[in-house]
Formats: sequence, structure tokens, C-alpha cells
Amino acid sequence: MPKIIFALVGEDKKHVCNSVPRVGCDKLYPITSKDYEKTVERDLRGEGLSSAIAIEAPIIIDPYGLDYKLNKDVEKIVEKIHSEQVEGNEIFVNISGGTNFMVVTATLAAAITKVNTYYVAKKSAKSPESGGIIYFKMGDMIKDTSELGDIQKEILKILLDKESNKLKGTAIREMTNNGIAEELADRHGGKRKCNNTIAYHVHLLEGEKLVSTEKDGRVFVAHLTDEGRIKALLLG
Repeated sequence: MPKIIFALVGEDKKHVCNSVPRVGCDKLYPITSKDYEKTVERDLRGEGLSSAIAIEAPIIIDPYGLDYKLNKDVEKIVEKIHSEQVEGNEIFVNISGGTNFMVVTATLAAAITKVNTYYVAKKSAKSPESGGIIYFKMGDMIKDTSELGDIQKEILKILLDKESNKLKGTAIREMTNNGIAEELADRHGGKRKCNNTIAYHVHLLEGEKLVSTEKDGRVFVAHLTDEGRIKALLLG
């Protein structure tokens, strides 16, 4: 069974080369930054990565710029993983190297594609039994956003935007059913959705653990849960 590893590669390449003999690998996709785009294959071979392992073109994660969107980099990895998800292939994502941001991006891609992930733990002088490879089974950690209706997706995006605006100190509408209905109408025009329609979709999102609500006087205010925030980010 061919084994394919998608590995985060930063300044330290040793974790990739040290784990490959233990996990097994026939093909490697480096996930790296622009800083190492042109040298990553040479550096990995220099650290002793076997010439029997094919190294594919690197997947570049570049989280800079005012217009950066996380979902675009997640999609790059997801697309490559999907291209290798044919019968007989065994796929892993190594999240040991790179920046914290790269770890988040690769872990989201692994969760979406339901491939197993591993981390190479360093040995500690205080704890000789430590170290080795820690495996994570991603399973159904994040559901496919295609399961959501269009209105539900829009509600998630609105709530995410409002969180961002609040952090920037921008005045925002309270995300009550009425506030969400007004925001939808402002964004897309057309007839304003009634509050009961919004309440129905918020209730469905709450059932999926993507949204939580809290009572504020006579109304309920909607907030994203952690999983809802991830889904909203992936919607772009």
C-alpha cells in the first residue's frame, strides 16, 4: 500500500527525515513557505531523506497581506490530498514543523479530508521515555460545509464578519434575528427575511453546534462556536 505524507517543512527539516523511516513513505508533499520553495528538496536530501522517496512540488503557505484568506491555503492542501485519495493509498499529514499558522492550516485540511495526522515529539532529558510519534485520527471532526443551506452559510459569514469588526472597534448591529435579517438584506438586496425564518436557521445551526445564543433582555443574540468559526473561515 503506497504511503503518502504531506509534511510541514520549516527551518528544521530533521523531523521529516527522522519520522519517515518509522511511518513509511513513498511520496512526500512538502508544505512550506516561499522562503524555502526553491531549496526544500535539496535541504531534505541533505538531511538524509532517501532518494527512493519521490518529492513533489511544494505546497506554499503564505499568510501575509491585508487581503489574506485562510481558506485559500487550506484549499491548496485539500486539493492535493484529494488527488491522492485513490484506492490503496494511505495518506498522513505531519504537523511537526513550520509555524503555528501552518500547523493550523494543515490540521484543518486533514480534518476536512479525514486523513490521519501525526506529530513527532522531541525527547526530553527529564523524561527519557518521551518522544516518538503521536498519531491523531481526524475522523469526522469537521463536517462538510456543503451540508449547510445558503442562508445558514450566509449567517455564519455575517457572524464572523461581526466578530472581526468588533475586534477592530467598529460599531456593529446586535446579532439578533432582526439584526441578521437586516444584514442579509443589506448584503444581497431583495425582500427582507422575516425574523421567524432567521430564527429557524439559527436554531438549525445551534443544533449543529456551530452557533450559540444567549438571552439579552427580550431577544436572543447569536454567536459563533469554535467549530462554527472554523466553518465560517472555510467558507471564505
